[in-house]
Amino acid sequence: MRKFFITVCAFLYSTNLYATYPLKDEITFFNVGQGHAVLVNKIGYTPLLIDAGSDGRPYAQGETYEWKTYPEPLLIGQISRKILDCWQQSHGGVLQGGDYHLNIIVTHPDKDHKDFIPSVLSQICSIQPHNNFTFSIKALLGGNDTLYPQGFLGGYAFWYSSTYLGLYSRGVCGFLETSGCITHLYCPEGIKSDDNRWSIITRIQLDGISAILTGDANRTVKNQMLTSLAGRTNEIESDILLAPHHGSDNDTYCESWDQAVNPQAIIIGAAPNNGQNGYGHPRASIILKHLELLQGNGRLWAQNVMPHCILYRGDQALHETIQHKFSQAKPEPRLFDKVPNFSWEHATEMEKWHLVWADIPIYTLWTTGTLVFSENPQTPRYLDAPNGLMTYVAVPEPKYFLSPVQRDREPALIEFVTEFSINGDGDAEKTNELKQYIRTFSSEAEVFLLKESLVLKEGLSLYKNRAKILNTLLEIPSSERNALFKLVKPLIQSNTRNFSARYRIFDSLKSIISGERASFIIFLREHFFLEPKDAARTAKAIETFSQFPLNEAEEIMQLIQQIYPTLSALSTRERDSALAMVAAMHSISPTRRTPVFSTAMPFIMPHGSYLAEYPKACFHDQDDNSSLINLFKDEENLVGFSSKLQEAFQYLTNDQFPDLYKENKHFFIQALKEIPATDRINFLTKVLPLFSIISLLEHHENWTLSMRAQKLAKIYGEPNFSLKIDYCIRQIQQGRFLSIKDFDGLLSFSEKYAEKKAAKSTTEATS
Repeated sequence: MRKFFITVCAFLYSTNLYATYPLKDEITFFNVGQGHAVLVNKIGYTPLLIDAGSDGRPYAQGETYEWKTYPEPLLIGQISRKILDCWQQSHGGVLQGGDYHLNIIVTHPDKDHKDFIPSVLSQICSIQPHNNFTFSIKALLGGNDTLYPQGFLGGYAFWYSSTYLGLYSRGVCGFLETSGCITHLYCPEGIKSDDNRWSIITRIQLDGISAILTGDANRTVKNQMLTSLAGRTNEIESDILLAPHHGSDNDTYCESWDQAVNPQAIIIGAAPNNGQNGYGHPRASIILKHLELLQGNGRLWAQNVMPHCILYRGDQALHETIQHKFSQAKPEPRLFDKVPNFSWEHATEMEKWHLVWADIPIYTLWTTGTLVFSENPQTPRYLDAPNGLMTYVAVPEPKYFLSPVQRDREPALIEFVTEFSINGDGDAEKTNELKQYIRTFSSEAEVFLLKESLVLKEGLSLYKNRAKILNTLLEIPSSERNALFKLVKPLIQSNTRNFSARYRIFDSLKSIISGERASFIIFLREHFFLEPKDAARTAKAIETFSQFPLNEAEEIMQLIQQIYPTLSALSTRERDSALAMVAAMHSISPTRRTPVFSTAMPFIMPHGSYLAEYPKACFHDQDDNSSLINLFKDEENLVGFSSKLQEAFQYLTNDQFPDLYKENKHFFIQALKEIPATDRINFLTKVLPLFSIISLLEHHENWTLSMRAQKLAKIYGEPNFSLKIDYCIRQIQQGRFLSIKDFDGLLSFSEKYAEKKAAKSTTEATS
């Protein structure tokens, strides 16, 4: 037992399977087999775990049909690791010394939605002493106290949904507001005979993606929520629908509900060995209804979807209907008949499991593995697979790895690669055979890619980004391939493993007219944006500059060189900052570009006397300077805004702590970004008198002004803002609430003061 515990801890510490440190908002749908587990992470907010449980473990990924299930602690460990990654990302990439929070929703008390949660928390606790961090949990449990075992969440804070029945919208969701992502929360009143009737429905909205999660809600619960929305059903339209009850056809499908949600993609969490009684989820009838929904709303084949396997259970007639109706616009799907012969309580002689290889936006997690969505609902990341490409239970022919989008490739190459991937890399005869096939290609580029990218020792020999590089080359006319490759080769030859960046380089250069590619590369090299030892930064530079003509790029760089005259001397962070400024400048209309930049430039440079002593201390974050440019880009009154900002910036400096200037600047910019462009001058006009007084009384703690600015920006849109500022000035002048830790209390008191003052003014005006 001790050995097994150590193994799990080692998994939490060492595996990088989920160590992504996301820089974007994202939703992770874990493959837990017959169950649900979803983690929502909005940057800067508390992660939200919605359900975690399983009633039938999934099969481990692999290249053959071995049908081995995942150990339960590893499934739980994947969830724990992802939570830790979210916390690390919010704490500079390290856990040590952090104080973290996690919100949990258990949709209803079924084991396949709740039973993993105590173990997830236990695993996190097990590594807590080694990393010296603290964390707290708050949970909303679907149902009432009679439905959960005593001590289910130990000493953590939790509430039952039976106390909060009804529909809640953003702003009134209690502690769940700290996750920053819930727009609608519906808590139905369940019945004693059916736990599913308690299922909480949650709609999630992130910056780039939305989703609606339904637990095991049936048709009755969905109709109740639609009734509660009372003509506002459009508010629940979402990119992703997590199908209720794992794809069951038992009183769960509701056409009016699905039309209101109008999803672009549908996810189903189930497994062939699902449940102790074998539920047979998902059902072919439900898959067909979802396909018809997607097709009717124009969601099928609107763009390329990575081919993947869809699993369902049904009779041959339904299966053939699905094939006939949904394989017309694309080549015939690949069928995999080798599915385990599981016993199933409701099975008939006519029914069996079907695995269909297709490119439609329905994802059955048993065959795709864990999925992460951050933007496009039709292009998730596959976290259970090397290089992000699904290599799960139903392994496709190698040609699918070679070309995820365009399936037909040179038959001789496909036939050879199929054999080569089985025999491995050590066979001399096979290596010679590979060389023979390489000779049939005409370009140096194709030879290089076949030798460098397609021949690997670790199992399957064709992975996503390598295949995408080859596809990119094959999409370019053969007469251009060698010329393009000669430009790219010096940029990638020392980056042997970063195939994602390599692909981005190829793909961006492909979009440039062939006659301009050489000039484009020369321009980037002269401005020191090409870094042969860092393909990712090179790719970012090429992607940025390829968006606009070369003459426009020259004009922008002439402006930026007023700040960075010697580009060759820039540090990596300064080069990243300059590149971010390029993107910001490109977004400004050419007629406004020079005046906007000239007005913003004094604020981009170090303030006053720090220029000589700290010539490179311009920014705390690489996006600070581009954010400044964007502030001025949106401002009509450049002179007025510049004047107010100059006055504000003088309060951010401190002779005793010059290092704090750039950090103050960063947080002050973040505060201004919260204010609408039309109101920024007004905001500064109101808060500058307060800053002046604080600066006089706390001249050694100027860093607190940027923190106060952030707090004030959050309440700017609330009523009586001016009265609140007046109250704060008066209190601080009298020596009260000087400390930054007292500022929240001061704002709270100011709200009550402002309400009374406003009410009094209204009464006097009426009299």
